Amino acid sequence: MFAIRNATLEDIDDLYGLSKIVQFINLPPDKDTLISKINKSIQSFNRPDSERSKNIYIFVLEDLSNKNIIGTSMIH
Repeated sequence: MFAIRNATLEDIDDLYGLSKIVQFINLPPDKDTLISKINKSIQSFNRPDSERSKNIYIFVLEDLSNKNIIGTSMIH
């Protein structure tokens, strides 16, 4: 079974691993950049900016059988 949910900082290692396997335009293979993007996403979920274009939302696809992140998506 799979779940789509918002990304958290606990996902950083799996997201970094994905970024090194497949070239995603929104998922650079750089942990500091990924952490910054995840933090911005968390902020957007918790306290969205009234200027909607400043918000980003990162989602992950989690394989619930092993708790691995196997996919990602971002809405900007």
